[in-house]
Amino acid sequence: MTEQRKRTLIMFAVVIAITAVMIAKQFRDDANSRAAAETLDEVSVIGSGIPVLFELGSHGCTPCKKMMPVLRELKSEYGGRLGVCFVDIIEEKEVGRKYEIRLMPTQLFLDGEGKELFRHTGFYAKAGIIAKWKELGFDLGKDD
Repeated sequence: MTEQRKRTLIMFAVVIAITAVMIAKQFRDDANSRAAAETLDEVSVIGSGIPVLFELGSHGCTPCKKMMPVLRELKSEYGGRLGVCFVDIIEEKEVGRKYEIRLMPTQLFLDGEGKELFRHTGFYAKAGIIAKWKELGFDLGKDD
């Protein structure tokens, strides 16, 4: 076997190994995103009398994955006063169509009856979300 052929085979093996690591990381990230979303409220909380932050995105979307810790914190800190929901619109296409979602993630701020008050697309920091609820006239009962 020539030196050039050996180098080509080694490079090929390295590329395969790197690809395998990247695919495994993507599967792990997707699984973590799904697990995080499962800890959020069911969509049935919409219209239940409390305001709801409703995020529409995808488990495979990088900004959506970055939103998961924010959503979990809001759920943990404001549970009972603020519903926090997530729907993967790749899996639930009809929900994306119903809310006319064009970009992911999209956060909908809904009043206690489910009426949309505001929408934001892209990553939204926790402080900005809390400030927006205050601007919309909702005191969530905790100062941040």
